[in-house]
Amino acid sequence: VTIKTAQTIDGKIADEKLNSKWISSLRSRRLVHTMRASYDAVLVGSNTVKYDDPELTVRLSKGRNPYRIVIDGKLSSPLNRKVFSDRNTNKTILVTSALADRQKLRILKRRKIKIITCGNHKGIINIKEALKKLSELGIISIIVEGGGKTYSEFIKKGLTDEFMIFIALRIMGKGIEAFTHP
Repeated sequence: VTIKTAQTIDGKIADEKLNSKWISSLRSRRLVHTMRASYDAVLVGSNTVKYDDPELTVRLSKGRNPYRIVIDGKLSSPLNRKVFSDRNTNKTILVTSALADRQKLRILKRRKIKIITCGNHKGIINIKEALKKLSELGIISIIVEGGGKTYSEFIKKGLTDEFMIFIALRIMGKGIEAFTHP
Protein backbone atom coordinates (compact mmCIF):
# COMPACT_ATOMS: atom_id res chain seq x y z
CA VAL A 1 0.00 0.00 0.00
CA THR A 2 1.42 3.32 -1.11
CA ILE A 3 -0.05 6.62 0.00
CA LYS A 4 0.32 9.26 -2.73
CA THR A 5 -0.56 12.82 -1.94
CA ALA A 6 -0.08 16.19 -3.59
CA GLN A 7 0.04 18.96 -1.04
CA THR A 8 1.21 22.50 -0.47
CA ILE A 9 4.27 23.21 1.66
CA ASP A 10 1.93 23.94 4.57
CA GLY A 11 0.40 20.44 4.27
CA LYS A 12 -2.91 21.25 2.58
CA ILE A 13 -4.57 19.04 -0.03
CA ALA A 14 -7.54 21.35 -0.68
CA ASP A 15 -8.69 24.85 0.15
CA GLU A 16 -11.53 25.72 2.54
CA LYS A 17 -14.08 25.22 -0.25
CA LEU A 18 -12.65 21.73 -0.95
CA ASN A 19 -11.09 22.78 -4.26
CA SER A 20 -8.04 20.59 -4.81
CA LYS A 21 -7.51 19.95 -8.49
CA TRP A 22 -3.99 20.33 -9.77
CA ILE A 23 -2.00 21.19 -6.68
CA SER A 24 0.99 19.48 -8.28
CA SER A 25 2.58 20.11 -11.67
CA LEU A 26 1.82 18.42 -15.00
CA ARG A 27 5.16 16.61 -14.69
CA SER A 28 4.11 15.18 -11.30
CA ARG A 29 0.71 14.14 -12.66
CA ARG A 30 2.37 12.31 -15.56
CA LEU A 31 4.57 10.45 -13.10
CA VAL A 32 1.50 9.48 -11.04
CA HIS A 33 -0.26 8.16 -14.14
CA THR A 34 2.80 6.06 -14.95
CA MET A 35 2.76 4.78 -11.36
CA ARG A 36 -0.96 3.94 -11.53
CA ALA A 37 -0.29 1.60 -14.43
CA SER A 38 2.07 -0.43 -12.23
CA TYR A 39 -0.42 -0.92 -9.37
CA ASP A 40 -3.34 -3.33 -9.29
CA ALA A 41 -5.65 -0.62 -7.96
CA VAL A 42 -6.00 3.03 -7.02
CA LEU A 43 -8.12 3.76 -3.93
CA VAL A 44 -9.92 6.90 -2.74
CA GLY A 45 -12.47 7.80 -0.10
CA SER A 46 -15.97 9.13 -0.63
CA ASN A 47 -15.06 12.82 -0.20
CA THR A 48 -12.52 12.58 -3.01
CA VAL A 49 -15.21 11.07 -5.24
CA LYS A 50 -17.79 13.71 -4.22
CA TYR A 51 -15.60 16.81 -4.52
CA ASP A 52 -12.93 15.91 -7.11
CA ASP A 53 -14.88 13.52 -9.37
CA PRO A 54 -11.64 11.72 -10.35
CA GLU A 55 -11.33 9.27 -13.23
CA LEU A 56 -8.54 7.27 -11.54
CA THR A 57 -7.32 6.01 -14.91
CA VAL A 58 -4.04 6.19 -16.81
CA ARG A 59 -4.30 9.04 -19.31
CA LEU A 60 -1.09 11.07 -19.21
CA SER A 61 1.17 8.10 -19.93
CA LYS A 62 0.93 4.67 -21.49
CA GLY A 63 -0.18 1.63 -19.52
CA ARG A 64 -3.15 -0.33 -18.31
CA ASN A 65 -5.86 1.14 -16.14
CA PRO A 66 -5.84 -0.18 -12.57
CA TYR A 67 -8.94 -1.16 -10.66
CA ARG A 68 -10.59 1.84 -9.02
CA ILE A 69 -11.61 1.32 -5.41
CA VAL A 70 -13.96 3.68 -3.58
CA ILE A 71 -14.31 3.49 0.21
CA ASP A 72 -17.80 4.76 1.05
CA GLY A 73 -19.37 3.19 4.13
CA LYS A 74 -22.77 4.83 3.74
CA LEU A 75 -22.69 5.11 -0.07
CA SER A 76 -23.13 8.86 0.14
CA SER A 77 -21.33 9.51 -3.16
CA PRO A 78 -23.46 10.70 -6.07
CA LEU A 79 -23.83 8.00 -8.72
CA ASN A 80 -23.12 10.43 -11.55
CA ARG A 81 -19.43 10.58 -10.60
CA LYS A 82 -17.00 9.25 -13.22
CA VAL A 83 -15.91 6.17 -11.26
CA PHE A 84 -19.56 5.07 -11.14
CA SER A 85 -20.72 6.13 -14.60
CA ASP A 86 -17.94 6.17 -17.21
CA ARG A 87 -16.93 3.41 -19.63
CA ASN A 88 -14.60 1.83 -17.04
CA THR A 89 -17.20 0.85 -14.45
CA ASN A 90 -16.24 -2.82 -14.85
CA LYS A 91 -12.93 -1.82 -13.19
CA THR A 92 -14.62 -0.08 -10.23
CA ILE A 93 -14.97 -1.67 -6.79
CA LEU A 94 -17.07 -0.13 -4.04
CA VAL A 95 -16.18 -0.97 -0.44
CA THR A 96 -19.21 -0.19 1.71
CA SER A 97 -21.25 -1.32 4.71
CA ALA A 98 -24.72 -2.67 5.44
CA LEU A 99 -25.88 0.96 5.76
CA ALA A 100 -25.45 1.55 2.02
CA ASP A 101 -28.56 2.67 0.17
CA ARG A 102 -30.10 -0.47 -1.39
CA GLN A 103 -31.44 1.36 -4.45
CA LYS A 104 -28.00 2.83 -5.20
CA LEU A 105 -26.42 -0.63 -4.76
CA ARG A 106 -28.83 -2.12 -7.33
CA ILE A 107 -27.95 0.60 -9.82
CA LEU A 108 -24.20 0.07 -9.30
CA LYS A 109 -24.53 -3.70 -9.74
CA ARG A 110 -26.34 -3.13 -13.05
CA ARG A 111 -23.36 -1.00 -14.09
CA LYS A 112 -21.05 -4.00 -13.42
CA ILE A 113 -19.45 -2.43 -10.34
CA LYS A 114 -18.14 -4.95 -7.82
CA ILE A 115 -19.48 -4.43 -4.28
CA ILE A 116 -17.55 -5.45 -1.14
CA THR A 117 -19.28 -5.12 2.21
CA CYS A 118 -17.14 -4.90 5.33
CA GLY A 119 -18.31 -2.10 7.57
CA ASN A 120 -19.71 -1.98 11.07
CA HIS A 121 -23.21 -0.97 12.18
CA LYS A 122 -22.19 2.71 12.02
CA GLY A 123 -20.98 2.46 8.42
CA ILE A 124 -17.30 2.59 9.33
CA ILE A 125 -15.20 0.42 7.02
CA ASN A 126 -12.75 -2.09 8.46
CA ILE A 127 -9.77 -1.26 6.23
CA LYS A 128 -7.84 -4.39 7.19
CA GLU A 129 -10.80 -6.62 6.29
CA ALA A 130 -11.28 -4.68 3.04
CA LEU A 131 -7.64 -5.27 2.07
CA LYS A 132 -8.06 -8.99 2.80
CA LYS A 133 -11.14 -9.18 0.57
CA LEU A 134 -9.39 -7.22 -2.17
CA SER A 135 -6.41 -9.59 -2.02
CA GLU A 136 -8.85 -12.48 -2.56
CA LEU A 137 -9.74 -10.75 -5.85
CA GLY A 138 -6.05 -10.71 -6.81
CA ILE A 139 -5.45 -7.08 -5.87
CA ILE A 140 -2.17 -6.97 -3.97
CA SER A 141 -0.79 -3.51 -4.76
CA ILE A 142 -2.78 -0.36 -4.07
CA ILE A 143 -1.99 3.31 -4.41
CA VAL A 144 -4.14 5.42 -2.06
CA GLU A 145 -4.82 8.82 -3.64
CA GLY A 146 -7.08 10.57 -1.17
CA GLY A 147 -8.24 12.13 0.83
CA GLY A 148 -6.99 13.16 4.24
CA LYS A 149 -9.37 10.96 6.25
CA THR A 150 -8.54 7.95 4.11
CA TYR A 151 -4.78 8.54 4.38
CA SER A 152 -5.05 8.92 8.13
CA GLU A 153 -7.08 5.74 8.55
CA PHE A 154 -4.48 3.69 6.68
CA ILE A 155 -1.70 5.23 8.77
CA LYS A 156 -3.56 4.79 12.07
CA LYS A 157 -4.13 1.10 11.32
CA GLY A 158 -0.49 0.58 10.32
CA LEU A 159 -1.44 -0.47 6.79
CA THR A 160 0.92 1.75 4.82
CA ASP A 161 4.12 0.44 3.26
CA GLU A 162 5.27 3.53 1.40
CA PHE A 163 4.59 7.25 0.99
CA MET A 164 4.95 9.35 -2.13
CA ILE A 165 4.38 13.00 -1.28
CA PHE A 166 4.41 15.65 -3.99
CA ILE A 167 4.90 19.10 -2.47
CA ALA A 168 3.87 22.23 -4.38
CA LEU A 169 5.90 25.29 -3.53
CA ARG A 170 2.98 27.40 -2.38
CA ILE A 171 1.13 28.11 0.83
CA MET A 172 -2.60 27.54 1.00
CA GLY A 173 -3.24 28.86 4.51
CA LYS A 174 -6.66 27.66 5.58
CA GLY A 175 -7.70 24.37 4.07
CA ILE A 176 -7.86 20.61 4.37
CA GLU A 177 -4.87 18.90 5.98
CA ALA A 178 -3.23 15.99 4.17
CA PHE A 179 -3.04 14.01 7.39
CA THR A 180 -5.28 14.34 10.42
CA HIS A 181 -4.01 13.70 13.91
CA PRO A 182 -5.47 10.72 15.78
